[in-house]
Amino acid sequence: MAEWSAGQRVRLVQDHRAPDRPALRVKVGDVVTLGKNDDRTWPAFIWAVDAAGVGGWVPERYFRRLDEAGAAEVVHDYDTTELSADEGSVVEVVDVDVDSGWLWCRADDGAVGWVPILALEQLEPR
Repeated sequence: MAEWSAGQRVRLVQDHRAPDRPALRVKVGDVVTLGKNDDRTWPAFIWAVDAAGVGGWVPERYFRRLDEAGAAEVVHDYDTTELSADEGSVVEVVDVDVDSGWLWCRADDGAVGWVPILALEQLEPR
């Protein structure tokens, strides 16, 4: 099992494209409406929609459910921005979320966002 850490340089083994929708950014204390889980592909995630109607996939553990209708309070800040990058690109790991299967990465041009671990390989240390 690979060890992932902030500051590590990793390479994409396949293209990754961000979805064509605005990123959802939630802060501790925000109230959102939760939808369905993505049980098959990303079981740690649930669809969340903020008060402005912006939706995105967020780790379910980042919420405290308030009622049966789907209202939930955010207990951990989260930004659903994904980093688009081509196969062979090398990026820097900024934050690690192994439980969800994603790494927050920074490209050489300064762009940041989540990339699935499945699309990455570790580089040999220099």
